[in-house]
Amino acid sequence: MRAACFVLLIGLSACSSGSGGGGGPTDGGLGGSAGTAGAAGSGGAAGSGGAAGSGGAAGSGGAAGSGGTGNVSGSFGPAEVLADSQTASFRVVARNGIVFWNSRGGSFQPQPGSLQSIPNTGGTPNPIATGDVRGITTSASSIVWADATTSTIYSANLDGSNTQPITSATDVADVLAIGSDVYWTIATGTSGGFKRIPLAGGAPVDLVPTSNNQFYYLAGDAADVYAMGLVNGSPSIVFLPLQGGSGAVFADASDLVPLAVDGSHLYTVSSDTVVRYPRTQGSTPETLAPIAGAFAVAVDADAAYVTASDGLCESNSGSVYRIPFDTKVPQELASGQACPSGIAVDAQGVYWVNPGVRPASGEPFTAGSGQLMRAPRL
Repeated sequence: MRAACFVLLIGLSACSSGSGGGGGPTDGGLGGSAGTAGAAGSGGAAGSGGAAGSGGAAGSGGAAGSGGTGNVSGSFGPAEVLADSQTASFRVVARNGIVFWNSRGGSFQPQPGSLQSIPNTGGTPNPIATGDVRGITTSASSIVWADATTSTIYSANLDGSNTQPITSATDVADVLAIGSDVYWTIATGTSGGFKRIPLAGGAPVDLVPTSNNQFYYLAGDAADVYAMGLVNGSPSIVFLPLQGGSGAVFADASDLVPLAVDGSHLYTVSSDTVVRYPRTQGSTPETLAPIAGAFAVAVDADAAYVTASDGLCESNSGSVYRIPFDTKVPQELASGQACPSGIAVDAQGVYWVNPGVRPASGEPFTAGSGQLMRAPRL
């Protein structure tokens, strides 16, 4: 029941299966078609994957949520720390050469949480906001986040300047920017919802009824939006109409874990197995690879990237993997990670957040025990 532990860990109210972290959750352009990837090399020493064959040329754009991957390569260097001494970080987004990540407050640590950014090649972290930051997403020119402390959705320029409130919103589980609008899910008690508002502000629009539905993680684009959540108490992937109306169950789910999309598929984890669905309702999932403790997925034109841990976050025993679409043989990019959660990918590398470790289940995270990590492309 790893997923059940993780749902409680990141502060969502469902207990029947499994993160505000996906990183979730978790934004951006669609990947173009790739050439044939080279054969994967043998794994290297623990902590870094072995060399892979060179990937085919990537089309424009990249994985949803990353703002485009551009040049895609299957070869990565050893994992390295971009920002150390972090606490309770669960979500990460990469866009336009910048990596954004959150830190939860509340019961996760004694201090307030935050939203920060850093160049994807390293540097000094840029503090953008303080608060119990939940979902984060980007548009072409903005970073958008939900703050549970103030019950408000905010936006700022990608450089962190000009923070503005967009709307009041309570119990936000995730946010997703598409075009000039921002969408968000609500999960509280036995009900939830799916709403939209222009990034510039205005009146929120209720898109999907709230009764008996709890929507947590969002993924999608201008064509379709999907949510992982509970429908009448059962874990489900739900298709959410952008213009409103009744949502439809896309597929049953085993765990409440983040989603990712590209132009042709939806990706998630089911019972410790990374799977993808053609973006057609009622489609049959394709197994990419079984990975124990798999949680969040990000994708580029020729591979899926996955975080994995036991979900208890009591030791540095997590790992990060790359799964080439051609071979479907997992390559370990990093091991010994402090409960890796959200993950993102761009042309320069793969990024993930380690929320840290806890003395015991249910206790706050040890201050400064987490990191923002990177495996650079070679």
